[in-house]
Amino acid sequence: MVGMQVILEGLALGTFINVRGATGCELLRSLLGYVTRDEARHVAFGNIYLTTEIARMHADERAAVEDFACEATRKTVSMRRGMEGMAGFDQVLMDSGLDPNDFLAALHAEVAAGFRLTGTPGTVHTLKSLIVPGIVRAGLVSDRVKPAYEAAGIKLFSDTRILEEFEDSGEVRAA
Repeated sequence: MVGMQVILEGLALGTFINVRGATGCELLRSLLGYVTRDEARHVAFGNIYLTTEIARMHADERAAVEDFACEATRKTVSMRRGMEGMAGFDQVLMDSGLDPNDFLAALHAEVAAGFRLTGTPGTVHTLKSLIVPGIVRAGLVSDRVKPAYEAAGIKLFSDTRILEEFEDSGEVRAA
């Protein structure tokens, strides 16, 4: 449940929401509207069921699920910002005929020249708005496991407003 309904479905939901917000194609936007509403139901089911079941678990079982949630979240964050994730991106660059070092140097030059990436209105930070709040709300971040999240540099976002908005409607208001 944690791996599929909270983390993977949360990643899928965030991706579909952000693509929907960024596209100029009305057909794709319409189709992704249906997809995000469906994904929101999957995430809601996982979060609601998981919260109830975690509360019923024996402390040892809950600790095992807490450890799994922490490790799965750590790996997800690592893929998105660290060397584990960069290896795949580097391969895409090489397959496209680009040198990863040249790409990185050009990116640094753009940032130094003043380039700032801004999100499309209505975009969602998947980990901050969907996944981590779901894990916290489910009761999977005890005092025992908090130091592991801190050691991995994962902020324990507990504001569930965006998560709940999606669970209720499958929509988010533009920022």
